[in-house]
Amino acid sequence: MKFKKIAFLYTHPIQYFTPFHKILNNLVGDRAMVFYCLDTSNGYYDNEFNQSIKWDIQLLEGYKFKFLKPSILSKLSKKFRYYNSDVLSNLKQTSPDIIIIHGWGYLTAIKSIILARLLNIKIWIRGETPLSHELKKRGVKKFIHILFLKAIFSQIDKFLVIGKENKAFYKYLCVSENKFIYAPYCVDNSDQKKKSEILPSKDSIKQQIGIPTDSFVVLFCGKLIDKKNPLDLLKAFHLAKIENSYLLYIGDGEMQEILKNYINKNSLDNVLMLGFKNQSEMPLYYKAASIFVLPSGLGETWGLVVNEAMNNELPIIVSDMVGSSKDLVIEGENGYIFPEHDIEKLSHYLTIAANDINWLRNAGEKSKQMIQHYSYDTIITNIIKHITYN
Repeated sequence: MKFKKIAFLYTHPIQYFTPFHKILNNLVGDRAMVFYCLDTSNGYYDNEFNQSIKWDIQLLEGYKFKFLKPSILSKLSKKFRYYNSDVLSNLKQTSPDIIIIHGWGYLTAIKSIILARLLNIKIWIRGETPLSHELKKRGVKKFIHILFLKAIFSQIDKFLVIGKENKAFYKYLCVSENKFIYAPYCVDNSDQKKKSEILPSKDSIKQQIGIPTDSFVVLFCGKLIDKKNPLDLLKAFHLAKIENSYLLYIGDGEMQEILKNYINKNSLDNVLMLGFKNQSEMPLYYKAASIFVLPSGLGETWGLVVNEAMNNELPIIVSDMVGSSKDLVIEGENGYIFPEHDIEKLSHYLTIAANDINWLRNAGEKSKQMIQHYSYDTIITNIIKHITYN
């Protein structure tokens, strides 16, 4: 079987995408190349986490990659951080048949689209935008934004669709369905399973954390920033007043002090702020939890932590602004969807879940079944169809 040459463009190495490229490399070998605008593999300062981050997984092993050369402008302003000077030379040297560009909101992406069109390279794009977020835009800015997107999308040959809301977004902008390739957002399901199988028991992990083994545990993972709405969850949990319950926050960020002040003001000794945890540590907290909640708003284009939680057999509660909500939550079966900022509704769903042990177990099993369909294998199968020579 002979494959077309394919290149990928990302702003930087992303921990969730590395396993995909390893699998693809095993299939197509040197027919695939990954370009990165910026090298963050040795760590970087994350302003939203308020700390330096270095993921404890190998980001650059098992596939071909190259870091593009930063332009002189990138040293002058952060606006040009993802603007690279050697895109043309690398496209000519690699001469791919197809380039898959992740997103369109950075200068090297726009430059690559223009150059690929001039070089007669097919252009595929994989964006995250859900329609629900696009519809929140208003006024002149929205009009200009739509004109910009339509100009960009007119140059694209295929759109890698990550989910229902993302597909609806492209349709809203009049993209023809025959240009869609289904490429669901996913995590490494097999790795999640392996890590889960070697963990201590749930009771043992709870004892390590310092909470009762029979407690109902609500878990939040992510940056403690405004768009994640962590305070909404805290208020809803406080309102629910569920007996023998705990709320765990995994993450850090600018809202940490706001959350701590609320906790102290209301004497909530059953809320634990556990700070940032790296990839290898996360399975412990998923296993300790009874349910996972992501109350995010505008900006949460998918929420891959939901995929991770479902791999670990957790029921899910998400806001209706979480991009994956329509894909990963079946109302009442594996979780609930509440209107963003509706603290009473979120509190109500927490109470329902806490009072139904059988539902928690069945919903967790349903989550695990559902998430198996969101896999790298699905993406690769669908891409291979389009890069194989007839």
